Amino acid sequence: MQIKKIIIPLMLLMLTACNTESKTLVFALDYSRSTGINEISRMKDLLSVARQGDKVIIFPIHGRTASAVPIADKTIPPCEDINCEREKSKMLNDIVNTIDDSYKSRSINSHVKSSTSILPIFSKTRMLGSNENISLFIISDMIEENTNLDFVESFPGLRNDDIVELAKSQLDQWKYEIDLEGQSVSVLIPGTLSGSIYDDSFHRKVILFWETFIGAAGGQMKVRYLS
Repeated sequence: MQIKKIIIPLMLLMLTACNTESKTLVFALDYSRSTGINEISRMKDLLSVARQGDKVIIFPIHGRTASAVPIADKTIPPCEDINCEREKSKMLNDIVNTIDDSYKSRSINSHVKSSTSILPIFSKTRMLGSNENISLFIISDMIEENTNLDFVESFPGLRNDDIVELAKSQLDQWKYEIDLEGQSVSVLIPGTLSGSIYDDSFHRKVILFWETFIGAAGGQMKVRYLS
């Protein structure tokens, strides 16, 4: 009898924890050749921030990001019994397998992978609803490289003041499509112990551009490095 008195409240506590307000978690994965990502070994760890009831959407980043469909769009099953974590783990495994298959397949052709367009991700996220219920994770070197904006081509000749002005002018061009007010943007940069193929000055300019752009759009940017 005493055991039942202890177990039942614990089960209720677990179920209540599962019933917190659900969110939409958007993961944008860079498929462009410049990043050199063939797989993300810690993808399940990254996805584990999702809770029961959360929607997980995976978008690709490449030369045609704006028109690309999601790689995955799944909702973690709501918590209905003590098997919550098992069901969540199964769903995350399915998403990781879908991502792995997309890297191995030829569904994204080499021409599309030859350039990088990150900016449309913010526009696509805006279409999903209220910023308060959306968290955005971008897994990329964050180097915009296309016919409209090419960091590799233009950044070496720019000063920090120029980078800030460029970021603001880009936001002005996108102001009707992007609203990051109150939104958390986590930038996860893949790397190695040897660092990037670009020098540190270039890397600092890349971070400065996105800090300025995201901050001016009302968002909060956090940066982590993935090994």
